[in-house]
Amino acid sequence: MKYLCLILIFSLSIFSLDAQTSVGLKFGYSNFKFHEKCKEKTCSKHTGIQGVNIGLIGRHQVSDKFNIKSELFYTTKGSNPGKSFLNNFENHLALPILLNYRLFKRLNIYAGPEMSYLLSLYGVDDFTFFKVNVKSPSIRRFDLGLSIGTSFQFAKKWELDLRFTEGLRSNSSAFRIINRGFYISLHRYFGKK
Repeated sequence: MKYLCLILIFSLSIFSLDAQTSVGLKFGYSNFKFHEKCKEKTCSKHTGIQGVNIGLIGRHQVSDKFNIKSELFYTTKGSNPGKSFLNNFENHLALPILLNYRLFKRLNIYAGPEMSYLLSLYGVDDFTFFKVNVKSPSIRRFDLGLSIGTSFQFAKKWELDLRFTEGLRSNSSAFRIINRGFYISLHRYFGKK
């Protein structure tokens, strides 16, 4: 947790409030699933869990074509392994730091790391909803992934954002399971720009 706080402080310090900086809010839909990497053919076929994402955005203009976008948001991740009725719902605090390139006047592409911290984990089977102890030694709370995406500015202070995220670190010390998913978000920027 202390590493996540240091990363957060560092990334937010990039955005000193000057004329080159925009801040805003994001909200939208997410669909994540676990991707299990194993050599045998006995891997579970996971299906996605639908969720939400909501949070803050900071964007610092570096040049006419490039800007650095940092976000801090709540999101849900999880999966249904398919072999049972057990669903896993994960609540994360995510912090992506993205290098954004403007292709055309209103169309951008971007890529960068996305770090997230597992806040809580819930399981749902047939008719039971239960909390899972995230302090278990087999559960890794810090998640690291790579995000790529595109955004389209459809109004002066509004963007539609489409993003794919691939986990780079296993969520478990017992199995090789990573988060994989996508976001569809609306971004609303504030200020004069």
